[in-house]
Amino acid sequence: MNHPVDIAEWLEIEKNPLLTYCHYTSVCHHLSLNKKSSVSQNGLGCENEDIIKENCISGSDEGIYQENIRIFPNPAYDELTLLLPKECHGANLTILNASGFSKKLSDPSNRIIIRDLPAGLYHIQICTSTKSVVVPFIKY
Repeated sequence: MNHPVDIAEWLEIEKNPLLTYCHYTSVCHHLSLNKKSSVSQNGLGCENEDIIKENCISGSDEGIYQENIRIFPNPAYDELTLLLPKECHGANLTILNASGFSKKLSDPSNRIIIRDLPAGLYHIQICTSTKSVVVPFIKY
């Protein structure tokens, strides 16, 4: 994603609900030049140009680092265990897949039952009040 966009006249980042990190140097540079762009329908952190610009200026990062999130076993058949860092406690959890499936977990805990899901690639979206991170898992 960190490709040079200096030569591009148009930047489009749209319809990527799992995309939560958009403030790459090249994107920040493009937006700082006030070139034409369209940003919409993405995950938290990439919702619109203003949010991306704010993250570019502040230099803020995800705040929640995927390497601090543990999900196991992966792949899994029946249930997953999700271990979150302190800054994620109380976060909203949603299971997503590429075909548009979305299921909010009404009682977020570290044990997630997945036995009723069809086999495939899924993501757990972990959202705090300010940040979002997505962690993949495979249901077999």
